[in-house]
Amino acid sequence: MRRIALMTIGVAGLGILWLACDGGGSSGSDCGNGLCESGEDALTCAADCPVCDNNGFCNVDGGENGLNCPGDCPLCVVDGYCNREGGEHGLNCPADCVLCLVDGVCDAEAGETEANCTSDCAGCNNDGTCDSVAGETAQNCPADCPICVVNGSCDIAAGETRANCPADCPLCNNDGTCEPGEGENNINCPADCVGFVDDCDLAAMQAGPAPFDYIVNDLYIPISSAEAGTIGADLDNDGTIDNKLGAIMGLLIANGSGDPNPGLNNDIDTGDLVIPLRLYVDSWSGDATVMMLAYEGAPRTTPPAFDGNDIVNVEPGSPTDIFLCGPYGNGGLDVGPGVMLVPLPLLSQTVFVPLQRAQVLGPVSQTVWTDVMVGGGVTEADVDQVVLPALHIYFSDVITADPLGTLAGTLMSLFDSNCVDVGGACTGVVNGVGDCAVNQPTDANPITLTELRCNALLHSALAPDVDSDNDGVNDLLSVGFLVQAVRATINVP
Repeated sequence: MRRIALMTIGVAGLGILWLACDGGGSSGSDCGNGLCESGEDALTCAADCPVCDNNGFCNVDGGENGLNCPGDCPLCVVDGYCNREGGEHGLNCPADCVLCLVDGVCDAEAGETEANCTSDCAGCNNDGTCDSVAGETAQNCPADCPICVVNGSCDIAAGETRANCPADCPLCNNDGTCEPGEGENNINCPADCVGFVDDCDLAAMQAGPAPFDYIVNDLYIPISSAEAGTIGADLDNDGTIDNKLGAIMGLLIANGSGDPNPGLNNDIDTGDLVIPLRLYVDSWSGDATVMMLAYEGAPRTTPPAFDGNDIVNVEPGSPTDIFLCGPYGNGGLDVGPGVMLVPLPLLSQTVFVPLQRAQVLGPVSQTVWTDVMVGGGVTEADVDQVVLPALHIYFSDVITADPLGTLAGTLMSLFDSNCVDVGGACTGVVNGVGDCAVNQPTDANPITLTELRCNALLHSALAPDVDSDNDGVNDLLSVGFLVQAVRATINVP
């Protein structure tokens, strides 16, 4: 198993894997057999019917153009029509195209500048440098001025937040208010939480009785929409369980995708995936304030026995100062909300994600956890800055390994030059140009990160579904799953 110690989540990857294996939406039953048969074409079965057939004839009606089929088509077809999708623009095809398109997008690759195309480029020259003196901002020039400018300072006035710029805006925002629901506590944010009274003090807990350590021996992701509605947490206090991950998994499995749980738990059984848990409990007969910590465990060289005697190591770099607190009574744990480090599957990888507004509820004893429910949400920033780059690496590796294979063909059909304006960094994106230009599976970079970020399918699959702060804007992608665990001994660096 390929493990990446990234803070991310992989629901979209699972969906695309199913789409690829299912033929990418072909209407024929034999899509993927290597033959371009009746009823199949480049749109319905790209794996069998590539857009470019390299027969010496430029089939414009069939979708060939100078970008996706240079062997058959010249880049500039002088026909009086400016084929922007085919890569024509004012620089390379002046006979068909005006230099300034006047479409609200400053297209530097097509030669548009503030000097020759003021209507499109006023205040934005797309030169990779954010020129605030010239009036460039994150709103009118996102390519030059991203909201998050990693410089070690959290610029609240510019719109940087813990959600969209975690590199500059750490968990503790030093605003004078202790926000335990956002993960702040007296250890990681003493400036805000000094004197905060909630009886949840890590130093005090560590100075008290020895903790109870466990290792997860089973993790279960819901495999139906019905299950998803019962496994997770109510993140927005509307009376219903929030679990978009589980709902999507249920849809995928209903349409023929495999159950991810066996593979995930095989990694747990072999010791490739290690999830240590720690509880501070004063009394198992009832405790008003218990503390729970979850870590990223170091992979084992031998499989765990799950007999209570396993010794597990925490991965260097794993956070050790984020925790959940709450009561324990009647054999049940009820901690959160807060921030919790959890593992989730991303295709062939397992990744760790900081789950926001995390809650943990269920039966726990001194020796075992039994079907304990974990629920929470993942921020858009983690999806955009970590999930999509991880998917980009994975998809590129798949295509490079077998560029003429069925899966490569389907991935190229889904993502290559398939950009749409979904807002954010994709505002004003022009398909077929720049990072959204047509590539070949044999190219060094067959699919670009921009093509993933601006893909309607991925955008929809990974869109937040929960408004956790009641500001009218969804800000978290909800997830939920069950865990079981047994006693172990944890070594924390």
